[in-house]
Amino acid sequence: MTRRLILFLLSIAACFAAPRVPWIVAWDQGAIQSVAFLRNEAWNDFFRVVTDIGSTYGFLVALILPAVYFLLRRRFATAAWYFAGVGLLKLSGPLLKIAIARPRPPDGIETLKTFSMPSGHASNAVFIFGVLWVFLWRRFPGFWPRVFSSAFCLMAIFLIDFSRVYLGVHYPSDVVLGSLYIAAGLSVLSSLRRDIFRL
Repeated sequence: MTRRLILFLLSIAACFAAPRVPWIVAWDQGAIQSVAFLRNEAWNDFFRVVTDIGSTYGFLVALILPAVYFLLRRRFATAAWYFAGVGLLKLSGPLLKIAIARPRPPDGIETLKTFSMPSGHASNAVFIFGVLWVFLWRRFPGFWPRVFSSAFCLMAIFLIDFSRVYLGVHYPSDVVLGSLYIAAGLSVLSSLRRDIFRL
């Protein structure tokens, strides 16, 4: 528990620090410029679809369905822990954005008025496909099913994260730290209530 909490707090500290570290800022800006050369109409349409998977709607599906599953199994305490814990963790993201106040990258394909760090879509991707991975891992215990399900979930997370950089609405450090922050937070929740992700 202590180590997981420390990692979670360090991930939050990193979100504050990254926009103020010169070499990270330089790396972010260079990556954005490099990705801009890949843009064309076909890829634009593809990554708009990919990024929508990590939207708030995707998050709500991954929040509500397991909670309903727990309720149907009469695991009421687990359902309450899951819904409240994940919900509060998700709400902390926009508060971090306001506190850090990092502007979005300039000249993106899409224009957003909210702040950039940490990426909400990256956090959603880790949550959505993390929950799916746990479900598939427990339901299909064979070696190859687990290999394929793990590869699929990791690829989905990567594509959603990359889509945010491709569309020019996030720097790479936004999505990396957004993923780390939510993963660490979910780890803390699982240590507080060990059956919270037993689907």
